[in-house]
Amino acid sequence: MGDSLKRRFAIAVDTEKARSEVIINPVLLKVRRILNSSISVFSGEEFNVDASIGLNGVCDFLLCRSPEQLTVEAPVIVIVKAKKADL
Repeated sequence: MGDSLKRRFAIAVDTEKARSEVIINPVLLKVRRILNSSISVFSGEEFNVDASIGLNGVCDFLLCRSPEQLTVEAPVIVIVKAKKADL
């Protein structure tokens, strides 16, 4: 494990969401910096597209093209974590 991750795990990380925040969010924020803040990063947002076909719920992370970090706007990239191989 790299030194950066070791330092991040030095804090109390006892939930799946906390672990994903410690590992994934810094990567996404780095991508945002590389893209000169031209995208937004959201964590734990409810994202209901079409409940009739199962496209609804809370996403672990969302990236959207809008630089404004107020609301989620299309186009988006949804990042979810499969638990026990259950997508």
